[in-house]
Amino acid sequence: MMKNAFEVLAEKCVRGIHANKERCLEQVQNSIGIITAFVPVLGYELCASIAKQALAENRLVADVLKERVPMSPELLADLLKPEAMTAPVRKQKGTQVS
Repeated sequence: MMKNAFEVLAEKCVRGIHANKERCLEQVQNSIGIITAFVPVLGYELCASIAKQALAENRLVADVLKERVPMSPELLADLLKPEAMTAPVRKQKGTQVS
């Protein structure tokens, strides 16, 4: 029965599914969880404060970051890449945000 169930599930629900990359990227960018990419650079306290402000004001984390943290556009773009959260990052001594 399980074998048949898996085959039906695969045929009726899984085969042919394709990710909508644009929608997935939009979901990631609108997620409050994106702030976790900044914890190694900015620290937990500041990131939590930024996340709370973004939630309270119904704004994007990136917009609040741009206002509150002096950061180069290149660093901001690098840290906001979803790929940046797929591998551990270690804060190096002397790393500057601005």
